[in-house]
Amino acid sequence: GNPLVDSVAEHQATPPIVYWHYFNFVYWAAPFGAIFLLFELTDAKIFLGLYCLIGYYFSGKMIRLVLLLSPAAAIAAGNFIGMFIQFTVEAYRDEEFDTGARAEQALTKQPHRKPPLAEQKVQKIVADDNYSMGIWEELKQLYAEQVGSRRVIGTLGMCLLAFSIAHFVPHSFAVARHLSEPQIIMKARKTGEILDDFREAYWWLRDNTNADARVMSWWDYGYQINGIANRTTLADGNTWNHEHIALLGLCLISPENVSHSIAKHLADYVLVWTTRYAGLNADDIAKSPHMARIAGSIYPHVLPNDFYLSREGEPSPMMEASLLWRLYGWRFDDKVEPLQYFEEAYTSEHRMVRIYKVLDISRESKAWRERHGPGYPPALQPILNQSTAFRQHRSYF
Repeated sequence: GNPLVDSVAEHQATPPIVYWHYFNFVYWAAPFGAIFLLFELTDAKIFLGLYCLIGYYFSGKMIRLVLLLSPAAAIAAGNFIGMFIQFTVEAYRDEEFDTGARAEQALTKQPHRKPPLAEQKVQKIVADDNYSMGIWEELKQLYAEQVGSRRVIGTLGMCLLAFSIAHFVPHSFAVARHLSEPQIIMKARKTGEILDDFREAYWWLRDNTNADARVMSWWDYGYQINGIANRTTLADGNTWNHEHIALLGLCLISPENVSHSIAKHLADYVLVWTTRYAGLNADDIAKSPHMARIAGSIYPHVLPNDFYLSREGEPSPMMEASLLWRLYGWRFDDKVEPLQYFEEAYTSEHRMVRIYKVLDISRESKAWRERHGPGYPPALQPILNQSTAFRQHRSYF
């Protein structure tokens, strides 16, 4: 596969809990509504049925494609609710079946004369031809007779439906608030404290660095650094160059001296997310195995399987020696030795973001970039020569 695609959380296969989180009771109502589309087929029902199948297939491949299934799921759930309401209303409209009157009618009915043999054969042929229709008619008759049972089922179902909708409405507003909140400002669940570390870090960059400063970070934060800090980043969400992302990964997972030999030609500062200090584990340490896999897909000497964090939270020897681990643990982990090629410039209040200044940057490489524009300075060529072209081994779908 493509390790760059796999590194994005929204590109992972969709687990069932995601459907429940976003769809709530629609998660179980929609399948019934989709099945009901099969009765009395029309062009519109065929279209909706195909939409449900295709939307479900692709939403299962990638979390962000759940959005494609949302309209189809809403329509199918609405179809289920509508048909169930119709079922209940018809149950209360139908009159109770009078079994006593039917029994009396059967007793007073005159017996029929047995028909001749030829007529019996004709009746048998007709009966065989209408056998399936007869079964269907019997089922319809049985359905019509069970008025009381249908009323009970309808009443209980409507109560369950009302309860589900009553829970669904506040759930929808809660999800809407969660999705609409600023992604860089969060609230602690236990204490309710506002965690504003990301914005503060970006504003620190804006107010305390030169206007032409270049910031190296993992590509996830490129847009935020560029938009809020107004500083140049090495990669963002629109960076399609796999080899370039691999070079950033190589820089972050390599030992400090190797990382500096890359960073000094590209950046003035390095920004890392260290949110696990605040109890949020989705930081650069959590993403670093993906960095290793992406780097290993381009640089053969990188062994991604040797770069990991154990279940006990202990780094592998390769991770412990990496620049990323040292930037994460400096001053807060006694095992991390002092940095030689990077200098701490800023650490946010809750230790969620750390910014380091790159020492002894290459002025020649920076001047070359200013003269030539996009591209790698010649001094990086020895490192770039170690790379190989990326080959995707199989299609994602």
